[in-house]
Amino acid sequence: SKEHKIGQILVKSNFKKQKGFSCKELLQFLVTLVFLGKNLYRYLDINTGTAPFQKDAVYRFLNECHYNWRKFLLVFEFPNHSQPYRSAHRRKEN
Repeated sequence: SKEHKIGQILVKSNFKKQKGFSCKELLQFLVTLVFLGKNLYRYLDINTGTAPFQKDAVYRFLNECHYNWRKFLLVFEFPNHSQPYRSAHRRKEN
């Protein structure tokens, strides 16, 4: 399933958490907000106490320096070519 593949891509891209909500749940929540046209701050402000996550959990997820966002996006976009950017970039240099 596609959900399972997203979880695998997150793991390959070093998205790991020790406790709390999973990276997949946090990412799903943020993507849902984007497609609903919602602002994170306003959503959490309006839904205080009923929101699935607190602001700190989301900010820690977005600011974690060990998560490889570039790799996640590239593998997600090109699942059969894990590093298309790097290959194209090397060709330009030569």
